[in-house]
Amino acid sequence: MGLLSGYRVLDLSTEMGAFCGKVLCDLGLEVIKIEPPGGDPLRLEPPFAQGRQDLERSLRFSYLNAGKRGITLDVTKPAGRELFLELVKGADVVLESWDPGRLEELNLDYSVLLQQQPKLILLSVSGFGQEGPYSNFRAPDIVTTAMGGLLYISGDPELPPCMPPETQSYYYAGLYAAYGVLLALWRCEKQRLGIHIDASVQASMGIHEHAAFTYSTEGKVLRRAGSQHKHVAPANLFRCLDGYIALFTNYRHWPILLEIWKDHPSELDDLRWEKDAERRAHADWLNPQVESFTSRYEKDHLTRLLQERGVPALPVNTPSEFWKDPHIRDRAFFGPVTHPVIGTYQQPKPPFTVDRERPEPMPAPLLGQHNHEIYRQVLGLSDETLEALSSEGVIGPAGRNRKSESRMRRQETGERKQKIGGQPVSPSVGEEAAEQILGRAGSSTNQILKGVRVITFSLAYAGPYAGRLLAQHGADVIKVESESGGLDSFRRFGRDLNSSARFIECNLGIRSITVNLKHPVGVQIIRELANGSDAVLDNFRSGVLDRLGLGEKDLRQINPRIIILKMPGLGDKGPKRKYGTWGFNLTAFSGMTHLWNHPGQSRPVGSQGVYPDHLSFILAPTLLLAALLSSRSTGRGVTIDLAQAEAAAYVLGVSYLESTVNGKDSEPRGNLDPTAGPHGCYRCRGEDRWCVLSVKTDEEWHRFCQIIGRKELTADPRFADQQARLRHFCKLDEIVEEWTQSRPSDEVMMRLQAQGIAAGAVQNGADLMNDPQLRHRDYFASFSNSPVGPMEIPRSALQFRGMSDEPLSLPPPLGQDTDEILRDLLGHDQETITRWKEEGILR
Repeated sequence: MGLLSGYRVLDLSTEMGAFCGKVLCDLGLEVIKIEPPGGDPLRLEPPFAQGRQDLERSLRFSYLNAGKRGITLDVTKPAGRELFLELVKGADVVLESWDPGRLEELNLDYSVLLQQQPKLILLSVSGFGQEGPYSNFRAPDIVTTAMGGLLYISGDPELPPCMPPETQSYYYAGLYAAYGVLLALWRCEKQRLGIHIDASVQASMGIHEHAAFTYSTEGKVLRRAGSQHKHVAPANLFRCLDGYIALFTNYRHWPILLEIWKDHPSELDDLRWEKDAERRAHADWLNPQVESFTSRYEKDHLTRLLQERGVPALPVNTPSEFWKDPHIRDRAFFGPVTHPVIGTYQQPKPPFTVDRERPEPMPAPLLGQHNHEIYRQVLGLSDETLEALSSEGVIGPAGRNRKSESRMRRQETGERKQKIGGQPVSPSVGEEAAEQILGRAGSSTNQILKGVRVITFSLAYAGPYAGRLLAQHGADVIKVESESGGLDSFRRFGRDLNSSARFIECNLGIRSITVNLKHPVGVQIIRELANGSDAVLDNFRSGVLDRLGLGEKDLRQINPRIIILKMPGLGDKGPKRKYGTWGFNLTAFSGMTHLWNHPGQSRPVGSQGVYPDHLSFILAPTLLLAALLSSRSTGRGVTIDLAQAEAAAYVLGVSYLESTVNGKDSEPRGNLDPTAGPHGCYRCRGEDRWCVLSVKTDEEWHRFCQIIGRKELTADPRFADQQARLRHFCKLDEIVEEWTQSRPSDEVMMRLQAQGIAAGAVQNGADLMNDPQLRHRDYFASFSNSPVGPMEIPRSALQFRGMSDEPLSLPPPLGQDTDEILRDLLGHDQETITRWKEEGILR
């Protein structure tokens, strides 16, 4: 099952872009992984199934390429280039993550590709973007995480900043890039035009935890706080008899916690403790008191005890505890996969259901598995031609076929037809036509979703930001709130309901309507609005809209084509669906907090942030757009259940495979990398200033030793090769930090990058605001007249080349658009609107 079957993607990506291809594959697109004849280098990345290094046993390759079809092709050879161009004629998308300029070197730049396919979408994922002062920087995950700002605010404040598990900057950029592809497909279906998308990993990370925005609006540098939430307490990780629990307690939950904690210190009954700010200001004293209570219970028992009373709490799981959890099993998030080399194992499925069905997991392709199938059936090559190309090294061997999985996902014809209700088009165009297409793209603005209307019931971060992403590309996003219930909690961060900087950041471009959903007329108004809308985004707790008469069945009777997307913390189905959750305890539940730590630490740490919110607010508009594209051909709407806990699990797939394939849980590795050394985060000159660097090869090691003036280290047997350096990483880190700690982090970065060694400054919010690469990309939108004064807000990680961005608009005051929407969209007269206001229906 897939929302978007019928589209084809040619995936040339390295590890940096591999997750984007996986996301597109999970949405139903046919993704053809193109590897060099010797195989993608990712096949040699650990961990390996059964601990045996082999081209077919890398669990990292297996997860990131699950479900793709695989061919081998050397596009650096003239014959390989011609074969690739023939494949382009039948493709919708080309995905690449090579160094900027590499396609031009191979004479495969976008203008050349357009001559083969006039509607082609080219997606280029790179560390810093295709142009700019840092565009040619080497960009392993540790560098983009550092330069994007997430590393600085991660980990124990008493220790160096700590990397999240796996390659989160690549994963997050992959989600963002997949959204860009869906936007481009929507545009292509309407305008029959391709586009080149420039996706920057650094820019995708720059929005995390409001670091840059906080500096812009408050002049404050957000710093590491370990597991402690920034605004409320107790909101941290607390010890239990058998592990830890992630507890979140705001002003609503505090009196309930005291009731459950019957022997709490009597001084906590003082009314001053009811204020979030008071408890947060004394968190260092309060947290040990709370842990004296939590440490009496096993974590699952305490979770149930608290959740029964509405207090958000979830256990800090290991990866294996997550996938064995009864709720996750009930939701069938994991499913069996059989790989001819690795065997049968459980693999995570996509983190969403469509009409309660979930796409089944598939294994990754063997090296060259689909060579004969694709080269014969798609390009019509004979066996003799294939044999000649193989002997010349243009393609590799045929690979081992799995007949049940070697199927064509659509029928090939002489002329390629549009997938969704279009007309036949010529498979190629001339150079002059390509230039005309590029010129036409350059004259348009980035209002791709103009004409799409979305109703949002959203609070705080994930739901509102999802609406903002749709609005900034032209959708009419109508946010429903009410002072009688359902008011966005972020509005309370300001001096009044319209002056919260946090609310402004997350709700740019929306329209605001106030409707009292506790009144039957208010419910009827939303039903009328749904009748003329394309989608509803439901960010409320599971079951809330159903109880109001605005559930799936109610809306579907009104508008059979409407798309409904629900995004509760633990999903809309399962025994724990009604649990209260917040981003940081969903991180804990998924197993991410357990892994997000330096090795050997006695307590889990993770991050004070809300990473699942970030993942969900990219996935939500992507899924909405996929469903809207699908609805164009099917004529029906669907209901999507996006569980935010599963969104967090989606980016931990390699860690789960370690458990399901090898039978062991991954352990925290901090800033270490099994394929590079030195590889880590090192102290630099100044307070809390750091840099990262990564040395992968012996040749790089020799260059690094020359740069730091320690050439004698190249002859030291402790550092003779990569494995030796990994064994002596502690001593190696000491040597590196002796050199870095007397130098500014920017100087370290520039000196090493100039010599081809990956390095980056660990940037805080102030650094991001002044980053020359982000400024080159026009990354920040400036507002001089906001209710809280001048501010700059991160714009987007995506650039649609040849298209100009429309200015972002500030959100309106609460309810400002109510009259206009009721009058102009729903046809109500002003007298009726005024009466409804007097009756408290529109407030």
